[in-house]
Amino acid sequence: MARSLGARSITMVEAGHYDPSDRHHRREAASAFGALCDRAADHDLLVHIEPFAWSSLGRIADAMAIVTGADRPNGGLLLDLWHHVRGPDRGRLPPGFDHERVFGIQLADTLAAPWSNVRNECMNRRLLPGDGHGRLADRLAELADHGPLPPVGVEVFGEAMAGQPPVEAAATAFESMTTVFVDAGL
Repeated sequence: MARSLGARSITMVEAGHYDPSDRHHRREAASAFGALCDRAADHDLLVHIEPFAWSSLGRIADAMAIVTGADRPNGGLLLDLWHHVRGPDRGRLPPGFDHERVFGIQLADTLAAPWSNVRNECMNRRLLPGDGHGRLADRLAELADHGPLPPVGVEVFGEAMAGQPPVEAAATAFESMTTVFVDAGL
């Protein structure tokens, strides 16, 4: 389906319970991710794991351990900066961060203070890039210091663009992303 839609990649998220401290879980996850990468490679697709804030696979280092364990050239990470700020990494890149394995970046800004239910906040109060307190320009500049950025897009839903016609919403998202890039010096 991804190939027929002209997709460049597919995203995998953890939907069960993953224990990153359990070696057996890490081996099983790397094996399963590697098998998915192999299937996707037959269709010239990249596969990336997206750590998200309330997931048991929320830390970049834990997701990257699966990517590294699978050791597939088309396997990497999708870095959603909203989740990166709200998740267990609290916006900090882990030591030894491998920027070459980041295949995509998603932008959405955060409120000043997190809601007690981070999942609810994610689904309802993501802000347009540059409209919040996630320091997205600083984060993009930091990522660019590691090397060329992969494709970057906006992932905002909920109230941020509610009711806007699709073309207007796309233009608004593009303008917000452009402002963040300019502020980042990119």
